[in-house]
Amino acid sequence: NINSRKCFTKLFMDALS
Repeated sequence: NINSRKCFTKLFMDALS
């Protein structure tokens, strides 16, 4: 679902920071 993908992307970007 779109929402879980959006959440995953947020976490992924957070990890890159």
